[in-house]
Amino acid sequence: MEEQLKQKLMEYGVNLQGALERFMNNEGLYLKFLNKFPEEPTFARLEESMQKEDYPEAFRQSHTLKGVSANLGLDPLTASTELLVELLRNHESLTAEEAVQAKEYMKDITQKHLELVHIITAK
Repeated sequence: MEEQLKQKLMEYGVNLQGALERFMNNEGLYLKFLNKFPEEPTFARLEESMQKEDYPEAFRQSHTLKGVSANLGLDPLTASTELLVELLRNHESLTAEEAVQAKEYMKDITQKHLELVHIITAK
C-alpha cells in the first residue's frame, strides 16, 4: 500500500493498524477490500431506504454499513453510522423529531462516505 494513501487514511481517523490486524497484516488483502468500498452497494441502498422512509430497511442497511466500515477501520464513518443504527433500532416508523435527527445523521454519514471515497480513489 502506498505511503501517501496510508497517511491520508490515518489523518482522516482510519484505524489502519486495527484493520490490518483483522486482515492478518496482509496489506494487499486489506487494499483489495478497501478499493471495493467505493462501489459497495450498501450506502446507496441506505440512501434509497431513507428517502423512502423505509426505516426497517434503513436499519438493516445502516447496520451493514457500520459492519463494513468497522472491518475496514473506517472509524469516523462507523461512529456516524452507529448513531443512525441505534436511532432506527426497533422502529417501524419515527416521530417527527426522530425523523429530523435521522436526516441529520444521514447528512453526516453521506459526508464521511464521500470523503472516504475521495481518499480511496484519489490517484
